[in-house]
Amino acid sequence: MESVDMLLEDNCNGNPLKSIPVLISKNLSAYIAAVFRNLKGGSDFYSDKDSILKVVIGGDKGGDTMKFHFMICHPGTSVFDAHVFGMYSGSDGEGNMHRVIEHQFVAMCNPDFRIAGHRVEFFLSGDFKFLDCVTGHQGSSATRTT
Repeated sequence: MESVDMLLEDNCNGNPLKSIPVLISKNLSAYIAAVFRNLKGGSDFYSDKDSILKVVIGGDKGGDTMKFHFMICHPGTSVFDAHVFGMYSGSDGEGNMHRVIEHQFVAMCNPDFRIAGHRVEFFLSGDFKFLDCVTGHQGSSATRTT
């Protein structure tokens, strides 16, 4: 993880962007691979190379802090298996979330993407604001039809 300054909104009032420190993983796919290698019981569960590695990507704002995390699904997974890969203090607006995580997902969107030789299926978890941002939806109550 490294701290970088990014231009983000500090609240949702449309204030001008300002430089805000963001704690972020340099390489999310390498981070997921490292967690997978150290996964207790994961090597048994995923011993078959044809098995598909299931990874949940999530995000939510609590208090003043927006956090992004991932979890590798396997028997025995608990809330203690969530790994934060990004965090900042500021708005959870769509622009901020895109600026922080968009580069993290580029390599992983390739259909041939693998971790430790396994194909990977990603699942999303979070509130509607996060899910709408990641999927490019206008919002859960959007009425625009164009």
